[in-house]
Amino acid sequence: MNKKKLPKKISVFLFLIIFSSENFFSQTALYQTDLSTLSPSWQTVIGGEIVAPPAETSYGFAAVTDGRMISAFTQKGVILWQKSIKGKSERFFSSWNDFLIAVTDKSVLNFINPGGTFLWSVDCGFEITQNPFVGRDGRIFVQGKKNIACYGLKGSQKWKLELKENAVFSTSGLPDGSLVFFFEQTDDGKTHGFRLSPFGEVLEEITFAGKITAKSSCADGILMAFEDGSAGLFTENKNNSVSKWVLKSGTQNSPIKKIICGQKTSALLYNKGTELKIKTVENSTGRLISEFSGGIMSLFDTVFLRPTDRGFFISSSFKAIEFDENGNIFWEAKLPSKATLNFITYTSSNQLFLCMKNWVLNSFVMSQSVGNKKIVSQTKKTYTAPSKNIQSFDGIVYSPVPLSRIEEIQSAFQKKDFFQKEKTMTEELQELSQSYLSELFEKNRNPHEDKSFYSNNPIYTQKFLEAMSYSESDIFVSDFANFLELEEDPFLLDILVQTSANSGYDESGQILKAYEIIIEKKLQKKDVKLAKLLCDSTYKIVAFMGRPALYRQGKQILSNFMTDRFDRQVRSYAGETFTKILKLEL
Repeated sequence: MNKKKLPKKISVFLFLIIFSSENFFSQTALYQTDLSTLSPSWQTVIGGEIVAPPAETSYGFAAVTDGRMISAFTQKGVILWQKSIKGKSERFFSSWNDFLIAVTDKSVLNFINPGGTFLWSVDCGFEITQNPFVGRDGRIFVQGKKNIACYGLKGSQKWKLELKENAVFSTSGLPDGSLVFFFEQTDDGKTHGFRLSPFGEVLEEITFAGKITAKSSCADGILMAFEDGSAGLFTENKNNSVSKWVLKSGTQNSPIKKIICGQKTSALLYNKGTELKIKTVENSTGRLISEFSGGIMSLFDTVFLRPTDRGFFISSSFKAIEFDENGNIFWEAKLPSKATLNFITYTSSNQLFLCMKNWVLNSFVMSQSVGNKKIVSQTKKTYTAPSKNIQSFDGIVYSPVPLSRIEEIQSAFQKKDFFQKEKTMTEELQELSQSYLSELFEKNRNPHEDKSFYSNNPIYTQKFLEAMSYSESDIFVSDFANFLELEEDPFLLDILVQTSANSGYDESGQILKAYEIIIEKKLQKKDVKLAKLLCDSTYKIVAFMGRPALYRQGKQILSNFMTDRFDRQVRSYAGETFTKILKLEL
């Protein structure tokens, strides 16, 4: 379990490859090395054989072993935590926003927070055959040979479908958020499948142009390759699937077998004999950028592939290379004997991980980053949009959604298997959210005017806030944070603090920040109930999220109560909650 520092040998590949590649011929590696003869940058003893490729996180990575243990590490191999896992670990292990998703006993889905706490486990009732796919709002799609299911952030089953045929390939997403599934059995030699909404509704059945040999998702759609050697981009337009472009075959006898999708360009890989051939294309147009050789490597023996900051990475069981879209091969490494290896992984920090059968994980830093990485600002996307059916009368904003409907939505969210009804229910709640937010802005601009529907109907408001909190997605996190900052009504503020933490999800600490504003600007000594609710909700979020940054933020929130400004019982309650947070040991 201990990290061991090894003596460093002179590894010229660490700095040679940062120089400009223009002085080298295409297809010639800037550096070639045999990793079996080099000392690793670092190595760590795991405590068992790794049974799935390590999952990358913002702090480093995590790995699951046959000893029924999950371990989290920094980028330099320092063990952050180790937790036992119930059941037999399977080969499906991944990360999403630093949460870990592990499959055990073939059919059990486990959701683990960044601090190593197992938040929930659920038996899907079928054998999972692909890595679970996480949607844009946090919903988790799980695929079996003849089943697909969807789960919320707290483990509730949103829907489950049984397929008429065996599925092949993993779940793929389109730009509109719909999902494409592929059947194993061809239809007159052509792959067929269907497009599914995130809410379990079959949108269309699809027969493709030929038998698919490889596919990979990108921002523009799904890149596909066919048995005749051609490739194309499959996407959607006005809720119909379309083929945006086709790259005609020049290799009928050597169809593309693997695709690596980058942000703007992709690599199409095929074999010509024992030689790896690579075509790079522009994702949006299909323009052929370059075609070159990757040397001797069989795609039937492919172990790991991924896009990198500079281009693409691929490894077989005996060799690994990184290259760019123009055919410049930055480095080529010969790997140790495959009899000694379980898995190979290349991370965004340019580390090549070799998961050895002797319980050791070796890391080789293959390049140094040049310059600062660009931070791309992205607008948050959801699967739904409010109908904007907000109405007003004499300046009073009100909602057309009756109370009975809100109670129906709340009841549905607390059960399972509501399928496409979730879309309509979520849109109605988004409509209410916009309406409530509009009223709060108006009240803040004109505090002396009493034109408030939601304050004058507190039970109605409580019901819709409770319904929002049961959605088990991250759609309403920002809404709750805004409500908390703007609401002044004491009764509704109590309800908001309580409901805002029901899901526990607060990725960037927006809700916790709103709690801090309430404590600083709104909370009075007499507000004992609200103070205790703030303590409870802070703990719920910190415990669910498991992030060190939110752990520190939560401790700071609770420490704010421990002054003479607050009642003694509040100080005592905050102290007890502070102790509970300390026991999380994040």
